[in-house]
Amino acid sequence: MVTQARPIDMADQGLITIDEFERMPEFSGGYELVDGRVVKKPMPGDEHGRIADDLMFAIRNFDKNLRLGRAWRETTVRVRPDERNGRIPDLFYVVASRVPAKSKGSLEVVPDLVVEVWSPSDVDGNVVLNSTRAKMLYWPDSGVKITWCINPKAQNVEILYAGEKTPRKVAGINDMLDGEDVIPGFKIPVADLFA
Repeated sequence: MVTQARPIDMADQGLITIDEFERMPEFSGGYELVDGRVVKKPMPGDEHGRIADDLMFAIRNFDKNLRLGRAWRETTVRVRPDERNGRIPDLFYVVASRVPAKSKGSLEVVPDLVVEVWSPSDVDGNVVLNSTRAKMLYWPDSGVKITWCINPKAQNVEILYAGEKTPRKVAGINDMLDGEDVIPGFKIPVADLFA
């Protein structure tokens, strides 16, 4: 027996699953599922977009034949067994041996590397800053090996590792970002991200 998805009132919604979210028109309209709630993802501004694009280009140029893995931008990620989240990182990378099959919906995988670029509104005050930090902890809490949190205002990158609650490293403007064992041999000067 086939059941139909129940209509969901965006103004007064209950908690939903990623399967329910994928059947909604909001799934392809700039929304993400955060802890069972549909949330509008802020549209990135110029600086944000340039940083993510430049980093994506650098990764793709480093591994033109996708031998080491594959990178995605602005794609919904489903991390099993978490059924209440369909998050959209700015950029993520999966090593070649774990690249999932093509999908019309969200990508079901725990990325090996996630990149989040802070928007200007993310660093405007302590309440928003703490909320943004909490959102970024979703990735290391979900088993992502490396999470790069790029802060254009401070011109640095906080580097978190799986299971960690605080950055182990903060790469400044004179440092290099290293793909470590996720993208072996890949390095990019932090300064290049803000050029």
